[in-house]
Amino acid sequence: MKKIIITLVALIMLSAVCFAADETVTFDFPADLMSEDPANIPEDIVIENGFHNSIWLGKLSTTCTLGLPVTYRFDNLSLQGYGAVSFGLMSQYADSNSSLDLTAITESGKEFTWSVPLTTTSAEMYTEKMPETDEKIVCFKIYVNSFTEDKSMYDVELEFLKFHKGNSVMLLSTKKPLAIHDGEKIVPQSPAVIRDGSTLTPARFVAERFGASVEWIAAERKVVITKNQTVIELVIDSKVAKVNGSEVELASPACIIDDYTYTPARFVAEALGCTVGWDAQTKTVFIDLLS
Repeated sequence: MKKIIITLVALIMLSAVCFAADETVTFDFPADLMSEDPANIPEDIVIENGFHNSIWLGKLSTTCTLGLPVTYRFDNLSLQGYGAVSFGLMSQYADSNSSLDLTAITESGKEFTWSVPLTTTSAEMYTEKMPETDEKIVCFKIYVNSFTEDKSMYDVELEFLKFHKGNSVMLLSTKKPLAIHDGEKIVPQSPAVIRDGSTLTPARFVAERFGASVEWIAAERKVVITKNQTVIELVIDSKVAKVNGSEVELASPACIIDDYTYTPARFVAEALGCTVGWDAQTKTVFIDLLS
């Protein structure tokens, strides 16, 4: 009985699917697990043409060979109204002709396929718009359209896959200066950072990309972010902010780092009508604009 309970707990932990207020559907993998046991790969995730399939320290890993590119397939989905998809993937081989071919399949069998260039052999993150359809999407595929002519082996690893309700999505890495907004890769002069347990993002870089204006009032050491009828006021080093004149206590104050103004990611994004997610494995902030 004890063994059965432990197995059930492990399967629940490895189900790899979680719902955050129905705004994001996430597939990710335990950061501390190293296993080649097929039972540890959720049954709704199929790896086509790969072998030595495993979950390896937060990554779903497989080996490509024999000139057969790998496909990651996610079955039994029920996605309706999801505007974007994001994922992290590494392929140890890529040339100028390589791509990631993405396919979304609806419940009636209709397929939407589009391609993303694969230009690097390092781990990379991607954000893409989902196809517009009134039908539910029940399957999603990532086809790693890359293979060596000599059919040599190489690994392909998937770190996470997220479906977002937002119609505009930004990924901000706190590990390196990298942001990806609706498929556009950007190297910001001021990257996102973690300070005292809170994620801080460059105020102007994020706010302006989500349609807000930013004003710096030097005499008051205050930043004012405005979008439509929403006005956010943050004073440097103060844990009290204002939204449309009402005071709000912050877990972490706005601050200046290397001459750039940083603001608390979750507070500002939610005030602008976004949701904020966090991926601990890749140390990435996800900001979804819902309206």
